[in-house]
Amino acid sequence: MDFCKSLKTGTNYFIYLLFLILSIFFLLIFSGSTSPLYNMSGVDSSIFVMMGKMFLEGKTPYVDFFDHKGPILILVEALGLSLYPSGNTGIFIIQIINLTIAQILIFHICRHFTPVLISFSIVLFCLFMFSLSIGEGNLTEEYTLPFILSSLLFTIQYHLSGRKSILIWKYFIMGISVAFLFWMRMNNMGVICACISFILVFTIKGKDWKGIKNLLVGLSLGFLLITIPIILYFAYKEGFYEMIYATFIFNMKYIGYEPKTHFTIRSFIIYFFKYWPSFIILVLGTVLYCHKTRKKDILVLTCFLVLWGVVSTRFGLYVPHYMTLNIPLLALGFALLLNTYTYQRYSKLLTYTYLIVSFSLLCGYSIWKYNSPRYREMLDDSIFIKQSSDIISHIPDNEKDKIYTYNVQSRFFLNTGIKPYYRFFIFQEWHGVHDKKIFEDINSMMIKHSPLWVIIPADNMSESGYTPANSSFYEILDREYSLLYKNEGLVLYKKK
Repeated sequence: MDFCKSLKTGTNYFIYLLFLILSIFFLLIFSGSTSPLYNMSGVDSSIFVMMGKMFLEGKTPYVDFFDHKGPILILVEALGLSLYPSGNTGIFIIQIINLTIAQILIFHICRHFTPVLISFSIVLFCLFMFSLSIGEGNLTEEYTLPFILSSLLFTIQYHLSGRKSILIWKYFIMGISVAFLFWMRMNNMGVICACISFILVFTIKGKDWKGIKNLLVGLSLGFLLITIPIILYFAYKEGFYEMIYATFIFNMKYIGYEPKTHFTIRSFIIYFFKYWPSFIILVLGTVLYCHKTRKKDILVLTCFLVLWGVVSTRFGLYVPHYMTLNIPLLALGFALLLNTYTYQRYSKLLTYTYLIVSFSLLCGYSIWKYNSPRYREMLDDSIFIKQSSDIISHIPDNEKDKIYTYNVQSRFFLNTGIKPYYRFFIFQEWHGVHDKKIFEDINSMMIKHSPLWVIIPADNMSESGYTPANSSFYEILDREYSLLYKNEGLVLYKKK
């Protein structure tokens, strides 16, 4: 199928409109941190939004504020905030566009193997699986999808064309995708690495020197288009090392951290169904497809996808939203699996069965989730907003720029309008566990540039049974500050 020609068909335009509508409704229900239906800023999402705000205010990432996500994510957040500065509406619009593109790409990957309705049903099922891994929404894995899916689409086209050379502009787009993910969160590059590995193996095997040249030139030009402005910006801002440290050096320490995990039977079942279906379905679909078509090349691609998928999502922490990165594997696996039955006697009956089941699964789960009291309670920040406003009311207006929050979630800043006092402004205990120098830096600041006010979570007090990772900070707090006020969520200290 010619992808460019297929874009012109009226049927596809109608399907694209359906994908847009699906994106809106899906994100309204499942993107808790940005959906206008909920009163919630999120945990990670609020950090990313806050970084976008600080960047638009002229602060230099990693120099004036610290997190281990790459500069591209900050630009995405800043773009959303520029579209609509008040609230998260602009970011929500970017999410809608992003998810619509992802669905279109999944659809076209599947169309190489299955009819329209089956391809559409696979998209619906992928949305259902995404609902299990989206988390609070506005996360890096979500923005990764169009880039890894486009690379997989080009690779599938390369495979089905008899391994004819890919046009250089497609390699150029893949190069942009590599750079986008490299400078956002390097761990998200698994699918692209698998695709490049597959193409490289067969271009070398076939002695396609022109193809190798196009691959190297296209990837390099696309990568440099994104990379050069980033390097120049941080060199100009004298923050190049800080950026490299945060996004790569610190990230390597973060990736290497693997806490002990204790499984019960129930938690293991949940873990299995969240983490492994993509790999299992891809392998099963590949085996059946190879048996049917006698085309063995796809087996090599599957091996690379599984290998890189395990490397990028199974090392280190077991975090559910990482599984978003395996949605392309799930889509391809189902396409290969259902390709086996496309021309069977009862294919029409099976087609409508797939469509009804996938649609019912997505709609049923969406309705149940939206009406779940527990889910609605989780997505309501009202109590935290009240606690934050209560704490802030005890600080004079002319001293609200001298507040240091330690281990307090970033949504505090969004809810109160307070600006971070120091570059290490969130998850200090968590960050310091991975690099003790962060603790030393914070403790030095507390002595040399003491803030007038310090706020910590109520459950971080010693009487709550909390054991701090940075005990020196709490010693300084007890020695240099007096407890002025506390509520159920936060504790306020004032400099003696």
